Amino acid sequence: MRAALVLTLLCATVAHAEETRRTVAVLEYRAGAKGARDIGMRLARLLRETAAVNVIDAAEARRRIPKVDGEVAKCGGEAMCVGVIGEQLGANEVLLIGVSQLGDLIIALQRIDAKRGEAGARMAESLPIDAEIKDEQVLGWLKQLFPPETFRRYGSIAVDADQAGASVTLNGEASGKTPLGSAIKVRAPATYKLRLEKSGFMPFQARVDVLPDANVEVHATLVRESKDAAWYKRWYVWAAIGGVLAAGGAATAIYFGTRTESTPLGFVHRP
Repeated sequence: MRAALVLTLLCATVAHAEETRRTVAVLEYRAGAKGARDIGMRLARLLRETAAVNVIDAAEARRRIPKVDGEVAKCGGEAMCVGVIGEQLGANEVLLIGVSQLGDLIIALQRIDAKRGEAGARMAESLPIDAEIKDEQVLGWLKQLFPPETFRRYGSIAVDADQAGASVTLNGEASGKTPLGSAIKVRAPATYKLRLEKSGFMPFQARVDVLPDANVEVHATLVRESKDAAWYKRWYVWAAIGGVLAAGGAATAIYFGTRTESTPLGFVHRP
């Protein structure tokens, strides 16, 4: 069994592209309103979790500028003033949240370009004072303010093999031959079926889970196929059995996700 296939999966690392992504500072000011106390932090959290941007939340903003709340309040929502604060925080833009109370609770959201000090997309929502604001509703606001591409996140799969000229396919689509010049950019989070084939060698197969902003490195060793190999050592048998075993091995793969692991079957779940 150990003579079949070997896969080493390194832990996912944050892509270098994160450093070049836009940074959004989520700032909040209140006009005597007591409702929706955590709305700023929730907006920052959901933006960080779902969008391809770096996020500076209120806690980080206060760490960088201790009196930032007072400075935002002085701006009174004026875009140029808020943009200056955004630049001081190192942000490309500010998502400004205004919370006021005029009978109902009014939550106003506005995007402000930090460098130009110009207001962009904006919206306002009127809610009962005691309304329960769910994450789905908050995420809907964000998707009204930001274009769809903001929420498209990616990862990458770097494939390395001990044999040159092996054909690489990802979910059945050709992705070149080894050695690949660069990692394969893929949508994330998602699961991909990776396959390497070369004449005279047993095909290498792996199931890889890719997290957003992560690079998964797969190192494959291709083993020569022998005509005299026993039936249970032939690649097509392992391909069928491996697919079944992989489903039961997800928990183990997640637990050992930060270690270098190998499997003779060539099927691995990446958390």
